[in-house]
Amino acid sequence: MFSSLPADLPGARARAARGTWVSLGLLVLCLLLDAFVSRGPVVLTLLALLPLIMFLPGLYQKNHRSLAYLCFVCLLYFTVIVTNVFAGDRTFFDFAALAAVSSLFIWAMLYSRWLRAETSEN
Repeated sequence: MFSSLPADLPGARARAARGTWVSLGLLVLCLLLDAFVSRGPVVLTLLALLPLIMFLPGLYQKNHRSLAYLCFVCLLYFTVIVTNVFAGDRTFFDFAALAAVSSLFIWAMLYSRWLRAETSEN
């Protein structure tokens, strides 16, 4: 079923899990710092972070479907962040958030695939 799995699947899955958690933390931190610097309303900042926070239980429970849905949500964040990067009032945090959301998408995609492959083997 899976043709290109890494030879050390449990190790690769563990690295992908760490990468997903780190990328998610960096994205949340970038969004918070950007809102703090731009002095945006706290309520809007919390509403912007809510979709990411909703996936924390699934990520903690190692649910591959939650990770797949997190990838779709990352694409929405990606489109908003890219438009912010090309806006005139961009900040360093916009570029950092772009890197964080891109790495989150890649790590979560790999983690989801490798987690599913590992659970289907057992």
